[in-house]
Amino acid sequence: MSVSRFAPIRSMECLQCHKVMPRWELPHHIREKHVFISDSRAPRARNLGRRDDLHRPPASPPSPKVNSTSTPSESSNTLSTESDLSLSTIPTTQFSVWQQQNPVRPPAPTTIDDIALSRNHRTDSPHTSTQHLRNSVRFQVQDLVDEFEGLDAAARQVCIKGVRCMPIFPTLYAHVFTHLNLCASDKPNLLIDLENMRREWISRDKMWCLVNFKAIKDALSGLMSQAQVKLHICNRSLTSQSRLHALDIQDTGALIASCSTDSHATSQLVTLKDDKAQSMLDLLQTLLVMKSDQLEEWYKCRFLDTIIRLSRRSGHFPQSLQLRRIENLEPTSLRGGSGVISKGELLGRLVAVKEIQAVGRTTEQFLKDFSNEAVVWCHIQHDCCLPFYGVFHLNDGAPKTCLVSPWMKNGHLNAYLQRTDADRAPLILDIARGLEYLHGMQPTIVHGDLKGANILVSSSGRACLADFGLATTQDSQAQLQTNIISVAGTPSFMAPELLEARANPRLLSALDRRPCDIFAFGCICYEMYDGLRPFWDLSPQAVDTNFMKGSRPSRPTNNVCLQRGLDDDMWDFIQNLWHQDPKLRATASQVSLWMSHKMHMAGKSTDRPPAEMEWDLDFLTECIAELTDFDPLSLS
Repeated sequence: MSVSRFAPIRSMECLQCHKVMPRWELPHHIREKHVFISDSRAPRARNLGRRDDLHRPPASPPSPKVNSTSTPSESSNTLSTESDLSLSTIPTTQFSVWQQQNPVRPPAPTTIDDIALSRNHRTDSPHTSTQHLRNSVRFQVQDLVDEFEGLDAAARQVCIKGVRCMPIFPTLYAHVFTHLNLCASDKPNLLIDLENMRREWISRDKMWCLVNFKAIKDALSGLMSQAQVKLHICNRSLTSQSRLHALDIQDTGALIASCSTDSHATSQLVTLKDDKAQSMLDLLQTLLVMKSDQLEEWYKCRFLDTIIRLSRRSGHFPQSLQLRRIENLEPTSLRGGSGVISKGELLGRLVAVKEIQAVGRTTEQFLKDFSNEAVVWCHIQHDCCLPFYGVFHLNDGAPKTCLVSPWMKNGHLNAYLQRTDADRAPLILDIARGLEYLHGMQPTIVHGDLKGANILVSSSGRACLADFGLATTQDSQAQLQTNIISVAGTPSFMAPELLEARANPRLLSALDRRPCDIFAFGCICYEMYDGLRPFWDLSPQAVDTNFMKGSRPSRPTNNVCLQRGLDDDMWDFIQNLWHQDPKLRATASQVSLWMSHKMHMAGKSTDRPPAEMEWDLDFLTECIAELTDFDPLSLS
């Protein structure tokens, strides 16, 4: 039985290779199989009238294309207008073409050094100004006091006046005032002491009060302790069981942010030393990690800037980053880019404890060099970046400083791919997303030593970057010490411009390291498909020479690489990543977008497994509460 010539066209034949397939699969087929052929051999397709026969033998050569006035019978073997597959209308997966169609201009990087040395100047403004926020806090405290009928009218007015003038902790002041009036009325000297303290504090400037916030808080709490009452009839709306009231936390954050926008106040803040520096860092870190919508993101950016500057100057870092109890610690045969790796437990979780090497410096000097980096690392939260839990001081005969992160039982990327035949594309997308996140941070984080051994695989098969930023910390020190001329990195993965800087470390200060990560990413992609690193059979010196001259490995052509997905598009992609000119390399954002595009065009999902429990850092709150000596918001 013949099929009507007006029946819907369900199957089509590619005139390049005569393969018959469903009509909706033809665009993908042409794109993947024939996109690189010359225009004279541009693929066309023949409509197949039969809807149920997708496997018929190749048809006879196509008849010449007829003009638009042909009758239906004359044009039955030509492309329909609906299905015209001109290559110009097909979304390309050839990276070099796609990159031209999707240009991205990355913002200038803001390095940790830029922030630490005050070379960056933020020009954005908060939705709620610091002064407005501080005034709002005082109005709310005044309302709480005014509505409290336990105090007589005269006492309420005295309290409200004090709240208006208090440079810091207005809520705690109001609570102490009402408590001493109502619960300790038999001890009037305490009220006199409170008033004298208030007069002393308001005679100082706001910077003095901020620097001495701990002494002020302890003095107010001390008056509460001296009252020694069993029954409280004071205003419960002004109290917090164990920490400062939320209004005081909000006010303190606004005070710090206002100081950070004042050059004179900032210079005082970032030059604190010893205990005062430590107390301020602890306060800033606590405000920064608080899960609260009371302080918008603008304020937290200022907190992080101040932490970076203060930690760089003082050599201290927040105590919450210092872990003091790792149990069941045992050495392993593994080594990371930073040294020996041990395995242990932190509150029941398996962790990797990586020794870092001081490279001719004392532990104290090394901590000073990377303490501000560690502050940033602990705030990196992305599914494709290994979480950083903190710093651990190991004392097994010789003091050692270690970095603590989750233990990944699947190991690093190279070992994982040797054991499994995993699809490379999703793993490449994971790496791209991790780099996109790091390169887009402020301050900008570059990995500095990207290679398969520094990419771990989670239990669900997701690739995640590890040891990011550590190499660049070592390089920063190299610029300052003439006896250190090496640049951190691994042969077969170092960009030509980085190799050039190895001979002249001063070039590093002007080098945008993000394209160096992209170059290493290209080498990793090559290794993922070929199974061997670039120029694996050459000495490190020969590899460096080849890279400096612009030489790259030739394309692997074995069937294994093809089966793993090394098609023309992917090879074009790799060639861009390791381009000799860093300005012509793709950005991490472009890489992530293109990989998603390519996977979608291939019918693959770009959804990745959700983050495992190792990425949930809430348990670190228990470590902080249990292990730190001082909670800056505590009233105990």
